[in-house]
Amino acid sequence: MKRNNQTVYFILTGLVLLINLLYGFDKSKLVYKKSIQIFSPYLQASIDGSTSSDTLSVWIYFTDKDIFTIDEYVSAKDSAEKRMNPRTRWRRAKVNRENADFSDIPVCRDYVSKVLLYGAKLRTTSKWLNAISVSIPVDSLHLLAQLKFVYKIDLVLKFKLSPEISKSHIPSGLTKDTFTPAATLNYGQSYDQLNQINVIAAHEAGYAGQNVYVLILDTGFFKDHEAIHKDQIIAERDFINNDDNTQDEPGDTVSQHSHGTYCMSAFRRFNGLQTLRTGVRIKFSISKNRMCRI
Repeated sequence: MKRNNQTVYFILTGLVLLINLLYGFDKSKLVYKKSIQIFSPYLQASIDGSTSSDTLSVWIYFTDKDIFTIDEYVSAKDSAEKRMNPRTRWRRAKVNRENADFSDIPVCRDYVSKVLLYGAKLRTTSKWLNAISVSIPVDSLHLLAQLKFVYKIDLVLKFKLSPEISKSHIPSGLTKDTFTPAATLNYGQSYDQLNQINVIAAHEAGYAGQNVYVLILDTGFFKDHEAIHKDQIIAERDFINNDDNTQDEPGDTVSQHSHGTYCMSAFRRFNGLQTLRTGVRIKFSISKNRMCRI
């Protein structure tokens, strides 16, 4: 009797899942119609101001992932779910999100290969955007726009670094050199600002960023800076130069890594015994994906 009840349960569960797939899934999400205007206004302006021999960095968005039926979608989604690491599953379960969806399915490799035949050099791939970023000769862009699986093409945007603004002197009355309640910690000049937002109370209660993972996308990072501990960096990627070094490299603007270093040091602790920041035990993934130009 117990075995029969289990069989009925599994059959009913399967029927519910099938109904959800057939009637709850929007098939239109698998394929986007080609955009009427393939080139974005930014890209069109760059094309108009370039010669045919110039090279531009662009994002090429695809209409689909070469998946056109529910069966193909379920199979691809299951494969993506099997590749998912346990921490991702746990994080999504906290917000009642399914383990995998369309954005987790990889970009179609065949589409990528066909784009590269037009003289494009692959910069990076995004399954979430269903797009690739390439460097490509300007005269090849109009040919790419005719491919049936190309949804739209956009320019990789850049920003210009403004001249550095002089920093005003911090009044000495806003600093403290010691932290009495915890003799092993010294907040230095950070004491008052951290005390205002109850960071010190959180540290005393035992909260210091344990099991917290932070991804920082910025201009780069000076990993030898005294405010940064390399053992807290679990992954890094330079999407500008396509390597795993996020510090300044030949060809970068001088001190390009400064802004990312400022931001990362706001999380982290050190500067000898002079300052103490917020999350002393946070783990970091860092990405260099913004270019500075003066």
